[in-house]
Amino acid sequence: MATLYGGSITPAAARRVALRAHTAYAQAHSEKHPDIDRLMAWAGGTVSYRARPVLASDTAT
Repeated sequence: MATLYGGSITPAAARRVALRAHTAYAQAHSEKHPDIDRLMAWAGGTVSYRARPVLASDTAT
């Protein structure tokens, strides 16, 4: 997502992810899926986060 959105993860990116999540089910069963609840709240806001891609080979120990 950081690559797609120029180094920032924005509410627009959150909306894009939310479209792929089971948001209708989560909305119908409030508090049963707190991660999707947070994602939807973020998608409706204005806060963006800086991010940088990390390759899997960078995390190997």
